[in-house]
Amino acid sequence: LDLVLIAKIEGKKITQNKMAQLIFPNEYNVNIVDRLSKVTKPVAEELIKNEIYRTLTTQLVFEKAIGMKSVKNHSGI
Repeated sequence: LDLVLIAKIEGKKITQNKMAQLIFPNEYNVNIVDRLSKVTKPVAEELIKNEIYRTLTTQLVFEKAIGMKSVKNHSGI
């Protein structure tokens, strides 16, 4: 995940082959590019989706709580 984010920040592209070499530097008897695309990337994408969902849920709860306080303050309660 961090390799992709840093590449985007720096405006660079990382090939699948290079990323696989960086993640699995000592793997020689397996197709690391295949492992990257079939296992590593789907797991990373699921982690991101779950974290985004948790973050948005937390933000919604926070905004509702702040909104309720704001309404109470303005209504004189």
